[in-house]
Amino acid sequence: MRNLCWVLMLGMIACYPAGAAQMTVTDLQKFCTNPIEEGRVICGFYIWGVTEGASLGSGTEPDGTGKLREKHNRLICLPEDTSRQDVQKIVADAISVDLMKYPEDSKMPAVSFVMAVVTRNFPCSGQ
Repeated sequence: MRNLCWVLMLGMIACYPAGAAQMTVTDLQKFCTNPIEEGRVICGFYIWGVTEGASLGSGTEPDGTGKLREKHNRLICLPEDTSRQDVQKIVADAISVDLMKYPEDSKMPAVSFVMAVVTRNFPCSGQ
């Protein structure tokens, strides 16, 4: 039964129209607070994907030959022992606090919100 849920969920994602709007902060919050574990898993992987993508993107730059090299002034520096669950909790808590103060942020793209929270919580100091 659990495998069937995963197959259906992946099928829904694959069938989602390419031109559809971006995930909003409210959409992400619904996944993060979903009573069904699969919703929270989606939340965690979305947040981790944005975090890892931003970390990789801000930590590399093309050299003269087109290959990537390490960039020294990075945007995000996750400590080695930081887990996906740690980052998920920080972002989910930030969503709750933010939407209480600024309800208009609910329509903001989730990727922008995650980036703001992660860069604020995991800055690269001393670079």
